[in-house]
Amino acid sequence: MRFGYEFLGADSDANPGVSGSGGAATSPLPLSDAASGGGDPDVGTADPLDAGPSGAPDAAIAFDAASADAGGVVACQSFAAFSAPQRLVFGSSGEAWGPGPSADNATLFVGLVVGSDENVARATRPDRGITFGALSNVANVNSGARDGTPFITANGLSLYFFSERFGGQGQRDLMLATRTDPAGAFSAPSFLTALNSSAIDHEPRLSADELSLVFESTRGGGAGGPDMWLAERSATSDAFVSPRNVSELNTSASETGPALSADALTLMFASDRPGGTGGTDIWRATRPDRATPFANVERVSELNSSSFEYDVALSADQNEVFFVSTRLGAPTLWRALRVCLD
Repeated sequence: MRFGYEFLGADSDANPGVSGSGGAATSPLPLSDAASGGGDPDVGTADPLDAGPSGAPDAAIAFDAASADAGGVVACQSFAAFSAPQRLVFGSSGEAWGPGPSADNATLFVGLVVGSDENVARATRPDRGITFGALSNVANVNSGARDGTPFITANGLSLYFFSERFGGQGQRDLMLATRTDPAGAFSAPSFLTALNSSAIDHEPRLSADELSLVFESTRGGGAGGPDMWLAERSATSDAFVSPRNVSELNTSASETGPALSADALTLMFASDRPGGTGGTDIWRATRPDRATPFANVERVSELNSSSFEYDVALSADQNEVFFVSTRLGAPTLWRALRVCLD
């Protein structure tokens, strides 16, 4: 089973010996039916766009598609709390990690673990529900090593992910694959050498305009354990400048799996810092503009449990959140919805 070092304190399969202060103990739980959808009474088949956690109609979590523009982004000034999380259902087996939703909410990219291998994969859904089709590997981007935590840009032309393949600078490196048509195949990926280090670099996530990129790294110069790092640029034709440690948010505990909102003004992440309810919890911070440090850190209590939550990702319109949780025993993918208040 693929257990990420980001919440266990050590990458037990690929990177032994990597540790982060404040990390939790390795989970002994095996992959069970809970990871493949079998025997889980909490998995529903009704479209949760129009249903609450119990399947009954619930306008509080209905998504207002009419308020979205052509890019799928809703201009909200404030949001309601997220609904109770619902487990995602896929038409195939395997552990799915590091969700990366497309801007139109129809495709979800993941790191798919089958046996001892992990590959960048994707699945589609007919509507904004919890049920996806079968996961299939993305052509041209995978290697014989681990490849995962994919992120697809808003225009569908660039795919960011991590890889442990030969030729990188560290144990895990950030990579980029591009294409000229959202319906076409990706080119062979290349390393993001300006962002990578000799440590572990993964979980890349970008703003909608592709000018801000946040990722997780164990490199030196941080606050301790895995930290969040942020790189920015003035135009998409420019290279990213050297990343900065998000020192206003990082602690001596582990800060992992950061995800930016489309406007780069909200940052969600997982941490095992004091004040949580489980091994790692999902937290959120905001800023009024890109020139201002993140602040107003708060735990997103409606998403967390007494288990581990991590690998968080926001939809482009910020009305849907995806994350991994061990609340059923094995790591599984979940989502929750929320609506605009204005």
